[in-house]
Amino acid sequence: MACFIIVQSDHFEEFFAPELDKHGYQALYKKKTTEVFNGSIMTIDGCATFFRRDRFSHVKKYEVEFNKAAQSLTDALVPSSQKKTALNRLVKDNVALIVVLEAKFSNYGVDNPGKRQLVCVANTHVNVQQDLKDVKLWQVHTLLKGLEKIAASADIPMLVCGNFNSVPGSAPHALLAIGKVDPLHPDLAVDPLGILRPTTKLIHTLPLVI
Repeated sequence: MACFIIVQSDHFEEFFAPELDKHGYQALYKKKTTEVFNGSIMTIDGCATFFRRDRFSHVKKYEVEFNKAAQSLTDALVPSSQKKTALNRLVKDNVALIVVLEAKFSNYGVDNPGKRQLVCVANTHVNVQQDLKDVKLWQVHTLLKGLEKIAASADIPMLVCGNFNSVPGSAPHALLAIGKVDPLHPDLAVDPLGILRPTTKLIHTLPLVI
């Protein structure tokens, strides 16, 4: 199995997908949205996940567009007079790709006859701008909440991959590593839209190990 966090769309279509297909890999891809993108449509990147067809079968694919989540968030929390400003801050074209796979050869023994062996693989590229710490943390939190819903629906291990554009000690790293963010964390000082409040919501229950 392989996850590619940043893959230019034409490189995926013209090289990675066909080349890895020759070696028995199936490809799934989610291209970034283009609300704020102003370059060549072929150079826009996205997230790709490849898996061996002889070892896994594709069960489910979820595409996360943080722009859509931003629209829902502003509709719910932001006064209409401030909505344009809020969307300008939150809409950054970042996406995530979540794939549920089933192992074709189960490792479960006689105690679990017939049990499906599933695995969930998440792949994302989080906003890079260091002055938008609130947006970066909100994107990570949004992805984790989506993964919690999947975990609640099945007994399924998870692999979370990504370019989180964050360093150890940052709020996104803390949320991923220990499942919560200290309310006094300095990253929380940057929250002009109030999207991180109350800070007690910045938790998750996934047993992730970094």
